[in-house]
Amino acid sequence: MTTIISIGLAQALFSSLVLITEKNKKIADKILICWLLLMALNFGFILYRLCFQNDFLIDVVTILAHGPLCYLYAEALMKGSTKFKRKKLLHLVPFVIFLIAFSILELIKGVGWFHSFLKTDQKQFPLLWFSFTSCIFLVFIIYFWKLFFLVKKHRRKIRNHFSYESEQINLHWILGIATFMFLGYSTLFLGEVIYKISGNYIYPLFIFHISLTCIAYGVSYFGIKQPSIFGPTKNKKHIIPILPEKASVLYEEEKTIIIETPKYAKSGLTTQNAAKLKERVLDYMHQEKPFLKGDLTIQDIANHMNTPRHYLTQVINEQLNKNFYSFINDFRIEEFKLQITKPENNNLTILAIAFNCGFNSKSTFNNYFKQSTGMTPTQFKKQQKELSLHN
Repeated sequence: MTTIISIGLAQALFSSLVLITEKNKKIADKILICWLLLMALNFGFILYRLCFQNDFLIDVVTILAHGPLCYLYAEALMKGSTKFKRKKLLHLVPFVIFLIAFSILELIKGVGWFHSFLKTDQKQFPLLWFSFTSCIFLVFIIYFWKLFFLVKKHRRKIRNHFSYESEQINLHWILGIATFMFLGYSTLFLGEVIYKISGNYIYPLFIFHISLTCIAYGVSYFGIKQPSIFGPTKNKKHIIPILPEKASVLYEEEKTIIIETPKYAKSGLTTQNAAKLKERVLDYMHQEKPFLKGDLTIQDIANHMNTPRHYLTQVINEQLNKNFYSFINDFRIEEFKLQITKPENNNLTILAIAFNCGFNSKSTFNNYFKQSTGMTPTQFKKQQKELSLHN
């Protein structure tokens, strides 16, 4: 068992060191470092307990900080935070309260008093244990659901920014790790409660240790290779060829109008200008076919058209009744339908043609094609062959 814990400790420390030595660390990276160091602290005290048969309170209390740190890390990634707001530290209030309170008791009653306290029989079962366990469950439940809805909201957001999906964009890996962590800790404490009530311990401690080690590896693996999702906006001033009626002109230089564009919710884009921008976007899509680029983003199109990104989002949402993801993939589907019928592509597989049309995932292509046409790509190809024979 000490080997498993030692592996987890080494992994958490090594990953922390890798992130610490990186240059230009973002807020999400710094939060991840804190989270990994907290895991290392957990492993260290567990290892101490196993080797010296003694307990420190800190390894119990630190459990309260995992949920908040996981949530803050995900939030920083999704929002592309460049500055850490001090009010975010309020998420760690339960952890700090219990740490201070129990540390004082540990100083007064001696090291290991809490774990001895928990080993009393049912008649002496302390109310403090129920309160502490309830707090643990409450914190986990709150942050698990907060993270769930945060990821759900993020998924809607990225569909107006990206034409593709990946684990590094949709951040489902964080939700998976949070679920694994929640189930692992919850099962451990449930086992402790059942033990207090019935005397039968149904959840071996080594399973919890293995779970914690797996969590450390998962967070390290995905966290280190996780890039920024939304880069910070360098300047809110954009050069655009269409001047909204409600936009405020800052200055003119060589007949180029520089304006400060408002946020999407307060857009000054008029209906007339929106219609013009719609035509420009559609012309660009048909003539240049940017959708053939597998990692196309709305910022790529905005840069090419010299237009604010949120204006493009507004036009695609309101004028075309789509998000960016469906807007681009609809073009890819139509391109696939065209390419699959060409004789020069007969030697290519369906997946190869799909990739040539801009898709970068087999599952995404198959699901979106079925959603758009009501049939699989294979069925569509067979249908087209039958039609060509009849003609």
